[in-house]
Amino acid sequence: MSDRKRLVLVIPGWAGLVSAIALQRLLVAPTLISLDLALIFAASVLAGLVAGELENAVLGFAGTLFVSAVLIAVVLTLPVTLGLTGPLWETVAEQDAAIRVFQTFFPFTLVLLLVGGVIGSALAERLELS
Repeated sequence: MSDRKRLVLVIPGWAGLVSAIALQRLLVAPTLISLDLALIFAASVLAGLVAGELENAVLGFAGTLFVSAVLIAVVLTLPVTLGLTGPLWETVAEQDAAIRVFQTFFPFTLVLLLVGGVIGSALAERLELS
């Protein structure tokens, strides 16, 4: 499989996994716990294995970070978008969503995404999976 096709498959899958892991916690609690971070790391290693080369893992990391942040922000702002918050709480809900997205990714998730992807791609190159 060519590198471009592989990258087109890796980014949505990786972003979907990361977004699902983060959202299942953020809809119940304000921050991620260590189990969530471990699952995100495992998903990143798997995505790095599938991506194969280091360049694909780094490009996939950047794409995944962007797509995941957008997905999480859209889901967290759904009450505002659907008009469920009322006019007084719209700004508060939007600000809360932006803060929670930022807190979700910085600093731990960002580092785990990158390190997991690099480790996975190193394993793929070492085991000659690509």
